[in-house]
Amino acid sequence: MSVKIGISIPKKLAAEVEELMKLLGIDNRSKVVNEALKMYINYHKQLLSNNEIVSVIILMYDNKISGSRISDLRHQYKNLVVTLNHIDGICDKCLELILIKGPSQKIAEFLGKLYLINDDVQVYYIPILSMGDDKTNE
Repeated sequence: MSVKIGISIPKKLAAEVEELMKLLGIDNRSKVVNEALKMYINYHKQLLSNNEIVSVIILMYDNKISGSRISDLRHQYKNLVVTLNHIDGICDKCLELILIKGPSQKIAEFLGKLYLINDDVQVYYIPILSMGDDKTNE
């Protein structure tokens, strides 16, 4: 059974979806959105556990536009940051690789705030390890 939903996406993203659909020979936009949502959920599934997790967050952004907001968030969640590598000058942007470790709920909170900064910030989340059994039933 399917549920019909309406979504709005930026024009540039819609054009990229259409271009990819043509390249792949897919004529059903719902199929593309369905597959993208499944991938998104599978990639972020460890955040739904109550485990201690280890992940990598990669950020690419214009320091003039988003740098102070990202810095503020990084300091707010400094207890999660194991290590940070900040590189300037990658295509006139900043690149940050952040190794994080902590409770899945706190990491989800941090990641959610990064996603919401603005369209300038590209956020890539890479799950690495979930430690222990899911504690939701305790």
